[in-house]
Amino acid sequence: MVLVKRHGYAQNKVVNIQLHQLSAICGGVYAIYHKIHVKNVVLRQ
Repeated sequence: MVLVKRHGYAQNKVVNIQLHQLSAICGGVYAIYHKIHVKNVVLRQ
């Protein structure tokens, strides 16, 4: 029972790290897209 709990906890930790990395990558992509979008808007004016 304890082993199953520990294993589940370890898996949750891995999933959390993967989700955190994924959100960080998405945030980076969004930041780059936002910068390009802002530049395009400024260029149009």
